[in-house]
Order: sequence, then C-alpha cells, then structure tokens
Amino acid sequence: MVGMKRKAAFVLSAMLIISIFSGIAFSAATGLAEPKISSTTHPTADWSKNNKPRFTWESVAGATKYEYSMSGTPDEMPASMETTLLEAYFTNSNDGEKYFNVAACDDSNCGPAGHYLVRIDVTPPLPPENPAGTPGPGSAITLSWPVPSDASGISAYNIFRNNKQKTGSNDFMPNDGGVKKFSSDTNYFIDREGLVGGKDYYYRIQAVDKAGNIGPAGRILRVTAPLPDQNVPAPPAEPKDTNSNTTDSNAPAQQPQGSVTPPSGGTTPPEGETSGTAPPNPETGKSYGEQEPQQGNAGKSPNQENAQTGDLTGTAILLLIAAAGIAVLLYPKMEKPKERHHKA
Repeated sequence: MVGMKRKAAFVLSAMLIISIFSGIAFSAATGLAEPKISSTTHPTADWSKNNKPRFTWESVAGATKYEYSMSGTPDEMPASMETTLLEAYFTNSNDGEKYFNVAACDDSNCGPAGHYLVRIDVTPPLPPENPAGTPGPGSAITLSWPVPSDASGISAYNIFRNNKQKTGSNDFMPNDGGVKKFSSDTNYFIDREGLVGGKDYYYRIQAVDKAGNIGPAGRILRVTAPLPDQNVPAPPAEPKDTNSNTTDSNAPAQQPQGSVTPPSGGTTPPEGETSGTAPPNPETGKSYGEQEPQQGNAGKSPNQENAQTGDLTGTAILLLIAAAGIAVLLYPKMEKPKERHHKA
C-alpha cells in the first residue's frame, strides 16, 4: 500500500513539472512582439515608380528567425520566405498596392505579423484619346479629353501648343522651339494666352500619373481661334417715367376721336387711315383733325371752370342773407304780455 502511494505521488509530480515547463514554453512563444518595419525606398504610402522596394525592421527579443512575404493583402501567416537577417528586398515588383508582411519566430512558434503598405506604378499612362477643341468662351479656345486609365491614376496634364502642325516633315514635338507648354490638373483646359482671331493653333496633350510617370503626347488637334465679336450689343434703353406728363416727341400722334367734316372745298382724309397728316384747311390754315374751340365751357381750362363755380356760389350766399334780412323786417312784432296783479 505504501508503495502504491509513493508511485502515485511520483506520477503527479511528473505531470506537474511537465505542465510547468509547457506553460513556460507557451508563454515564450506567445510573447514574441510584432516587428516594427520601415523602408528607405518607400518611406510613405504614396505612389512610387520604384519597383525595387527594400524593407528593414527592428530585432524582436526571443526571435531566432523571421518569416516574411509580399502580397496584395495583409498576411497574418507570412511563411513563404524566412531569414535570420533584419532586412529584405524585392525586384521587379508588379504595379499596384502591395503589403510587406514579417513575423518574428522561435524554433516552434511565430508572433503576430507586422505589415507595411507600398504603392508601385512603373507604367506611363496612355495619351488621352479623342481630344476635342472648341472656340470660346469669348476669344479663348477650350480643350477637353477623356481621362486615360492608369494604375495610380492621373494627377496632371501637359498641354503643348504650336503655331504649325509640323517641324520639317514630322509632327511637332513638345521640345521643339517655339512650342508653348501649359498645365492642367483636370481633363479640360481654356487657352486665353496670345491668341489671334481666325488663326489656326495646334495642340498635343500628355498625361502624368500619381507616381510621376509621364506618358507620350497624343495626336495633334487643330483649333481655329474665334474672331472678335463685331455685333456689339446696343446699350439698354433708359426706362420711361410713367408718372411724367411729358410727351415723347418721337411717338406717333394720336388721332382725335370722332370724325370731322371739312368745309366746302377741302379734301377728306382717306377712309380707314389712322396715321399721317391731313391737308390743311385753306380757310383756317389748320388741319381737319384740329377742332376749333367751342363757346361755353368746352374751351375753358379746369381752373377757369372752378373760378366760375366759385363766383356762382358766393352770389347765392349773398342772396340768401338778403332774403333772411327782409324776412326779419317784415315779420310782425309780438306784443309783450301784460303783467296781471292779483289782490291779496
């Protein structure tokens, strides 16, 4: 019985020792830190035309080796390559976004991987296809074109203008003498510099991508500068004062209402005629459209009529006062009643 107890205690002690050592080994494996990565060829995540990236990282305590990879996504288990060094480099990397992944490992386990993003584009953009040129606005010339496809995208355009299509027997090139260069960050450009109306100008456009690759110049586009506008618009007419009583001397005279019968020997204006001047009356020297002023109130002004009305009103008041005085004089005097005395 005692022997069996000693045997059981020995087994338990062995299992405890094994578990302790296993825990220590597990802690050492999971305690590996993530490597801190840097790059001298690609210090930022901006687009670059360098397709030979080089990476370095700091040493991780407890690591005996490092596993790394280059992929299109962050790789948590970069087991494709391994090294005992603290650097790695690649050549002829393809265009696009890439992740460099590296993890510190010991003889049995690896810690978490570190990731470093690089963007590579070594391919120049294609020239803009089917550019278009139109006269205007005003005396300028407007150019527009489709955006060409590119791995990193287009950041700017160079526009070249020449006064002639060819230099010798070849199409003009951007570096020829006399060629003017413009820049634009959009896919259209308005040329306003030194254009002569009616003259032909020749343009070529090249694209520049975000990695700095410059594409070839596109086909030549000819555009004629617009002529100056000869039809200068007239200034707007001054607004008329609707409250003014002045008469426009250029406005046609209004015909009087009704009809006027000319005296014997005169000529009647043609029937239905609404404009023009009738022949004068030989007796009065006035046209038949001008009526003679009539007697009475017809030829009087409003002030004269008001004055006459005021005179009549005053006369009527005087007559009423006189009538009242006469009535008072003729009215019989009433006798004052006598006082009666009563005897006590």
